[in-house]
Amino acid sequence: MVVKMLFASYGVEKYSEDHIESSTYLLRYLKYRAPEMNESNMAFPSHTDKSFLSILYQNHVSGLEIKTRDGDWIDVKFPPKSFVVMAGDACQAWSNNRVLSPNHRVTLEENGKETRYTIALFTFLSKMVEVPQELRAHEKF
Repeated sequence: MVVKMLFASYGVEKYSEDHIESSTYLLRYLKYRAPEMNESNMAFPSHTDKSFLSILYQNHVSGLEIKTRDGDWIDVKFPPKSFVVMAGDACQAWSNNRVLSPNHRVTLEENGKETRYTIALFTFLSKMVEVPQELRAHEKF
């Protein structure tokens, strides 16, 4: 559904079925334990996802941070029972840089006592990423 919405928003919905048929998925269960005394609170370092899309669901322990264009880190607040969808590097390439793959990381409270659990669904393409002709017309940088 997210892919169909994305493609429709750029007026290229005619490519969505082919894209979905060439998608593969990886479901990961991620566990970030609370840091011990005198241990770094960096649970996962800064990175972008190489996938097309990432869909995240977490327990009540926050920790996901996104880097803004100004270089500041902001917390991502998940309302209860919600999902976060992030574009990956392949989506940025597909959209001709119209959709950005956010730099993100996971940090935990230094005095936190609870483990952070996240379920992540990564979408990959089994073929070469191809920019639709309609998105090539006007270069975006």
